[in-house]
Amino acid sequence: MHILAVLLFGVVFPACARSENRFRRPPGPGPAGDFRDNPVYTLGDNIDLQWEMDLKNIDLILWQQQPTGNVKGPYAKLASNSTVKSLVWTVGYAGFPSTMNPDLSQVYFLQLFKTGQSGSSATSHYFNITEPDSTSTSTSSATATTTALALASATPTSTPDSSPAQTPTTTPTDEDQLSSTAVAGIAVGATLGALMLLVLLAGLVRRYVKRRRDMAVHTEGDILVYAERQLRAKDEAAAWKLELPAHSRERFEVEACEPRHEMPAEPVGVGMERG
Repeated sequence: MHILAVLLFGVVFPACARSENRFRRPPGPGPAGDFRDNPVYTLGDNIDLQWEMDLKNIDLILWQQQPTGNVKGPYAKLASNSTVKSLVWTVGYAGFPSTMNPDLSQVYFLQLFKTGQSGSSATSHYFNITEPDSTSTSTSSATATTTALALASATPTSTPDSSPAQTPTTTPTDEDQLSSTAVAGIAVGATLGALMLLVLLAGLVRRYVKRRRDMAVHTEGDILVYAERQLRAKDEAAAWKLELPAHSRERFEVEACEPRHEMPAEPVGVGMERG
């Protein structure tokens, strides 16, 4: 019994899995009204739409999402009574009614219907359709071309004249004179500025050399004066040392005379010698 149930489940489950109807590109649906993850397709691009189904025949419908929630918008039928599971779609508004306004909403979505039935079998995620970036460039180019053609057609054509042809002479315009004057003024200003800069540099160099020279002379003069003072001090010290001993010696010889003393004598008696 259990083996029979397992076998039955193994047969039914793959069949159910294969019978799922869903979109692969664009992906399956998200929350209703949530446009945050919308893919963006540009007008003129070729998109390979892909889906899975277990239906024999399907109709592929492209809807324009309306700003107001429950209002049913215009649609275009991209495939009818089709048995394939993919379609290369050139992004555009082909198949929509003439009353459809692309500027009303840029949000769209796809649905699969079993052919002959009104109930939807699968719905895709929202996606946006935008204008290509080169549209503004091509528009401006076309405008410029149209303007150029209009100016060319408005230019009067020359008519033949019986008078002899005159050689046109070109005269300098005010802009040319202004440009040449400006160039001459710039050249003169640059020359004067360079001369002033050279004069300033020469003055600075001369002042620096003079200062160095004055410092050198002052230093040499100080050295000579100092040397002269040292020599003079040495001479005075030597003279003082030589004169001081001579004076003292003279003074000592004058004062050092030996004093003379009388020798003590005994009294001599005359009468005694005679006796």
